[in-house]
Amino acid sequence: MNQDVSILVLSCDTYEDIIGPFFILKERYWSDCPYKTYISTETKEFSQATTLTHNYTLNRWTRRIKESLMDIDSKYVILMDSDFYIRQPVDQKRIDYCIESFDCDTATFSFELEYAPTYPSKKDGFRLKPNKSPYLCSCQPSIWDREKLISLLQKDMNPWQWERQIIDTPFKHYVNSGNVIIDIGYYLPNGKKHWYGVRKGKWVEDDVVELFKKENIGIDFSKRGFYK
Repeated sequence: MNQDVSILVLSCDTYEDIIGPFFILKERYWSDCPYKTYISTETKEFSQATTLTHNYTLNRWTRRIKESLMDIDSKYVILMDSDFYIRQPVDQKRIDYCIESFDCDTATFSFELEYAPTYPSKKDGFRLKPNKSPYLCSCQPSIWDREKLISLLQKDMNPWQWERQIIDTPFKHYVNSGNVIIDIGYYLPNGKKHWYGVRKGKWVEDDVVELFKKENIGIDFSKRGFYK
């Protein structure tokens, strides 16, 4: 197991029912994952990963992530959400490339596909996000220098505030300009984005029903209902 990298899955007690499918699909499409996995919740323990429990409110989302990261000792961390349902084999070679390409000036490699504005970089398959631009911090799958990520979580914010904040950073934030690295259903075959997994606490019907049927995952959708 690679001790330099870990995975932190962000969840909460009320999302207990969506965590099972996450780990089923992670095992199916990332069976050779060489990293220790942690899951961050408030009080409930989960058998699929090492559970980190911290108090949580939406407006203190950043604080709970920071507290969870401080419980981890790996140099790098891959940030995921518990409704990031993997549906194609993970590109482990490109993740390995990211790890090898970190230097003291690098904060993150975002696996999200690039969007303007970006600049060319010397990293194969990645471009640079400009300083003082929104979404330098992204909730999409990404690999971070853990200590640099902690430094960007000092103010209490919800996820949307954290993503949209304008920060003046001395570190480089790279974004994927190649193929999808971890396919969570965010992109349609034509490259357009669409809702996936869970939205505002409800299942996204046109994503998960077909996915779970294909993957033979049984879920009682009535407990959570569908987003309208």
